[in-house]
Amino acid sequence: MIKEAFDKIGASEDLKDKTYTYVLRHTKKPLYPKLILSFGAFVLALIATYYIYFLPISFISFDINPSLELVLNRFDRVIDIKAYNSDAKDLISEISYFGDDYNEVLKELIATNTVQKCLSNDEVLSITLISDDDLKKEAMETSIEDYTLEYENIHCHKSSSEHTKEAHHHNMSSGKYQYYLLLVEKGYDLDLDDVNSMTIKEILELLGEDASFEGHHHGHR
Repeated sequence: MIKEAFDKIGASEDLKDKTYTYVLRHTKKPLYPKLILSFGAFVLALIATYYIYFLPISFISFDINPSLELVLNRFDRVIDIKAYNSDAKDLISEISYFGDDYNEVLKELIATNTVQKCLSNDEVLSITLISDDDLKKEAMETSIEDYTLEYENIHCHKSSSEHTKEAHHHNMSSGKYQYYLLLVEKGYDLDLDDVNSMTIKEILELLGEDASFEGHHHGHR
């Protein structure tokens, strides 16, 4: 474009060539540092966005027969769902979730035919809120109870992330792994596979009044 502009100027070719060279020298070169800085800023912005939006901050275990776990970012948006059995994989395929508020995702899960059928058959749904931020857990619990209190067989628990990595290592939801620890503490000779294959109702029948890990239950039949 610069060359075309100079071609239209009524001056000697020598003068135009020298002027053209001067313009290139003083306009083109300084653009490289600016371009590099702009690109660097863009990359840093991408990294910051990834860190802020895609960093897992808290989890919500959802266990009934399907066993799964919602992964939440700092904005309480669902950035992933981990399925821990085939029923959970089928259930996840029925819903949309990425970027949605966890309440909307939980409502959608509870409303599915799979979960409604389990609840109507007197199965128990356990929702475990995993975070090291007590205020966040309190707020989450209050919000979730607004639409789960109508169900007598939905339990809501609060827990820290102390055992989360270990649970995931054993391919279990954090909530179900907490139940496994309670069963072992109570003296039951059960391994991880045994507990993983059990429904929450079966687990609660074994634990009885001892089925509590940090926080409280509601609607316990």
